[in-house]
Amino acid sequence: MGIIVGTVFWQIGNKDNINAQALIGIIFQSLLFITLGAQVTILDQITSRGIFYKQQDANFFPTWSFVLGSSIAYIPTAIIDAVAYGTIVFWFAGLASDDGASVANYFAYLLILLVSSLSFGLTFSVFAAAFRDKSSAIGGLSLFLVIIILFSGFTVQASLIPDYWIWVYWCNLFAWFLRALVVNEFRSGKYDYPDPNDPSQSQGEAVLRGLGFTLNGEPFTFEWLWYALALAVGVIILSILASVFFLTRFRYETGKALSSDVHTDSEEDTEGDEEDVEIPFKRATLTFRDVHYYVTASVSDEKLELLKGVDGFIEAGKLTALMGSSGAGKTTLMDVLSLRKSGGEITGEVRVNGHLQEPNSFRRCTGYVEQFDTQSPQLTIRETVRFSAKLRLDENDPTVTDESIDRFVTQNLKLLELDLIEDFQVGSDIEGGLSFEQRKRLSIAVELVANPSILFLDEPTSGLDARAASIVMRGLKRIALGGRAVCATIHQPSTEIFNGFDSLLLLKRGGEPVFFGELGNYSYNLITYFERFEATQRINPGENPGTWMLTTIGAGQAERGFDYAASYAKSKLREEALEKIEELNSQASDENLISFSSIYATSLRTQFREMRKRLRTIYWRNTGYNNGRLIIAAMIALLFGTVYVSSPTPKNESDMMSRVTSIYVTTTFLGVTALNTILPVFEVERNMFYRHRAARMYKEITLISAIAVAEIPFLMISSMIFCVCWYFMARFSLDAGSFFLYYLFIFLNNAAFAFVGQMLISLTKNQTAAQGFGAMFNGMSSLFSGVLLQPQSIPAFWKFAYWLFPGHYVLEGLLTSQYHNDNTPIEPTHGSPYWKFVEEQCGDQSGCTGTAEDFIFATFGGNFRFSHLWYDALYLLGLSLAARVISLWALIKLDYLAK
Repeated sequence: MGIIVGTVFWQIGNKDNINAQALIGIIFQSLLFITLGAQVTILDQITSRGIFYKQQDANFFPTWSFVLGSSIAYIPTAIIDAVAYGTIVFWFAGLASDDGASVANYFAYLLILLVSSLSFGLTFSVFAAAFRDKSSAIGGLSLFLVIIILFSGFTVQASLIPDYWIWVYWCNLFAWFLRALVVNEFRSGKYDYPDPNDPSQSQGEAVLRGLGFTLNGEPFTFEWLWYALALAVGVIILSILASVFFLTRFRYETGKALSSDVHTDSEEDTEGDEEDVEIPFKRATLTFRDVHYYVTASVSDEKLELLKGVDGFIEAGKLTALMGSSGAGKTTLMDVLSLRKSGGEITGEVRVNGHLQEPNSFRRCTGYVEQFDTQSPQLTIRETVRFSAKLRLDENDPTVTDESIDRFVTQNLKLLELDLIEDFQVGSDIEGGLSFEQRKRLSIAVELVANPSILFLDEPTSGLDARAASIVMRGLKRIALGGRAVCATIHQPSTEIFNGFDSLLLLKRGGEPVFFGELGNYSYNLITYFERFEATQRINPGENPGTWMLTTIGAGQAERGFDYAASYAKSKLREEALEKIEELNSQASDENLISFSSIYATSLRTQFREMRKRLRTIYWRNTGYNNGRLIIAAMIALLFGTVYVSSPTPKNESDMMSRVTSIYVTTTFLGVTALNTILPVFEVERNMFYRHRAARMYKEITLISAIAVAEIPFLMISSMIFCVCWYFMARFSLDAGSFFLYYLFIFLNNAAFAFVGQMLISLTKNQTAAQGFGAMFNGMSSLFSGVLLQPQSIPAFWKFAYWLFPGHYVLEGLLTSQYHNDNTPIEPTHGSPYWKFVEEQCGDQSGCTGTAEDFIFATFGGNFRFSHLWYDALYLLGLSLAARVISLWALIKLDYLAK
C-alpha cells in the first residue's frame, strides 16, 4: 500500500503550484491507513481470549502483566507498519524535507505514525476485551472509527462543527495526530514564502487557514505536534487500564455441561420410550486389503509411506476400534477408508459388501464424526440434527416423509440422550453454549440421522471425563446393535471403554498392523495373542488391557528388539483375517449392492429451500451481527446528521466540500463495516460447508444463493435506516426520485462490500488473512474514489484503478443524484478548480457565481456526470455478481480444512 499510495501522490509536494487538497489528502490517508491497520489484531485477540481465561484460572499471572506484556509485544508490529509505510509515502510524495524544511520533519512524520499505530492498537484491544464476540467488537469498533474520523477536522472543518459536538473534536486523538502531521508539513519552513493572494501571511499559514487548522483565527504552530504526543501517552496508559478492567470484571465463558439431573442416565429408561421408525438402510461390511498410503515429503521429493499393507474389515452390527501409538496412522487409515483424504497416493483394495468402493455411493451410505466438529451456534440441537436428516435422507424413498423425519430425529436424540436438551442452542466457545461432551454427542446425532450403513468416528471419547465417555460409548453400542458398522479411533481408553469394542485393529508407528481380530470377553483374545510371545511382559491383574497393549508394543519395537509387526504378518491370526475378508467379499450380490442414482439425496430445489430456512433462522438469531449493523447504520447517520441539521443550505466552497467529504466518509465506513462484520459469520458457514460437502449434503451453488437471499433483506433494511436518518438531516433534495436514487447507491455499496467480504473468506484461509486483503480493497477503493485525489490529478499509470474499484462509482452516483440541476449559488475559494471554472464561465461579468451542480462538475474535473448514473449502478451490481461467481468458484476448487 505504501508503494501504491506513494506513486499515486508522486511528488505532489514538490510541484510549483501547491495542491493543498491533495497534500491534506495524502496526510489524512497515511494516518487513516495506519489506524485501520491496527484493528486487524482484535480478531486474534478475541479468539485467544479463552486461553487467557484458562491461564488466569490457573494463576499463571495477574491480568495487568498479561495486558502489559501484550502491549509491549505489539511495539515491533507498530514500528514495522510505521517505518515501512511511512518512509515510502513520505519520500515518494515529496513531503517537506528541503527548501527550508529538514530531515527532522521526516523523523517527526514517522514518530507520529508510530505513536498513532501503538496508541490505536492498544485502544482497539479494549474492544477485544469488552465485547462478547467478533461481530459485536467489529461493529463497535466501526462506530468508534466513524466518530474519530467525522470529528477529525478533515471530514468537517472544525469551524463548521456545531458547538454541541466540538468537545469530541478536542478529545479526539485522531484529530490531534492529524493536526500534528499537518503542522509538521506546513510549519516545516518549506512554505514560509509570502502567499501571493495575501503577502501579510506565509503560504503555509494560508493553507492552514484555508483547511480550518486554526485556533481563534490563528494557524496552529509546531508546538501542537508535541501536545499530540503527550496526549497519546495518556491514551496509551488509559487503554491498558481499561483492558485490565474489562478482562478482570467481564468474562464470556464457554457454556458448561448441564447438571446430571437433566440427563437420563438409565439405559433402560431411554430405550423404553423410543419409537420404532422404519427408514430402512442396507447393512454393510467394509473390507480392505493391502492398503498403502504415500505422501511427498515437505522438504524433498521423497515419498513417505504412512500406511504399509494394512488388511482388515469392519463388520455390520459391530464396534471396531483403530488404535496405535502416536504417529501410528490410525486416523490416517480411517480417513483413507472413508475417502476423506484429498491428497497423497492410495493403493490397495476397499470393498463394501464385496463390491468395489464407489466414491459417490459410499459417501452417501456413510457418516463421519470429526474429533473437533463445527456446528452453527445459533441453531438448536434439534434444528441442527433435523437439517442433516432433511438433506441426507433420500427424498425419493416413500418412507421418508416430514412426519417420519421428525420421528426419526426424535428417536436418535433419545438414543444419544439429547432429547431433554434438544431446544438448547449449540452456542460457541466464545459466546457460551453446549459443553464439549454434549457437542460430541450432537456430532454423532448429525451423522446418525443420515441413516448410514457405516459410521466412522475420530476419537469420540477424547477430552471427556469417565461419565461423559460412558454416555458416548453407550450410544455407540446401541448404534452398532441396530445393524450398523461402527469404526472409531481411540486414544488411551479406560478399561470399560476398551472392553466395549468388539474388534481391534492395532497399528505400530509407521503404519504397520500389529493385531487385528476380535477382542473377546474382557480382551481375552488380545491378551492371549500377545502373551504367547516371550518378549511380552505379562499383564498384571486389574491392569487396563489397552494401556498394557500400547506399552507392550511401545513405539513399534520392544526392548528386546522384538518386531510385533513382522510376527503378525506371519501369524495365523492374519491368515484367519485374510480368509474372513475373502469370505465376506464372496458374498457380493445384486441384493447387497449399495448404489444411488444421484450424488445427492435431495434435489437442488429441496437443498435451496432447507438451506434458506436454516440461514434465515441463523440470521434472525445472530443479534450480534444483524442488530449490530442496524444500530451502526443508524448511529453513523445520526452522528453525521447532527452536524448538519442546524446548518443552513451550503453557501460557499467549504460548505460544499464538507458535504462531499461527509458523503465519502459515510459510504466508506458503511462499506468497511459491511465487509468486516460479515467475515466471522461467513467463515463459520464456509467451514460448515466443507464438512457438508464431504457428506454430499448440498451443492456449492446452494450456499452461495441461499446466503445471498438471507443477507439482502438486512442490507436493504440497514441501508434504509441510514438513508432515512441521514438524508433529511443533511438537507438533501426533497425530490422522491433523488431520495430513492441515494438509497439505491447506498444499498448497492453495502451489498458489493458484503459480497466482496464473503469472496475474500472463500479465497483465503481465515478471517485474519481475509481482513488483511479487505483492508487493501477498502484502501484502494477509498484512495481512487476521487476525494483524496481528484480524478483529473490521478497519474495515468493508476487510471485503471480509478475504473476498477467501486469507490468513484458510488460517489459519482450519490453526488450527481443529489446535485444534478441544483442551482444553489456557491461562493468559490480563490485559486480552486471551482474558482477557475467560475472565472471561465463568467468572464468579466460582475457578481457572477456558480451553482452546486457546477461545483461537482468542476471539482471532479468534469468526470462526475449525471449521464453516468446507470452505468455506475450496473457496475456495482456487476461487482456483486462477480463476487458471487468467484465465491462459488473458490468453494468448488478450494478446501482449507482438507486432510
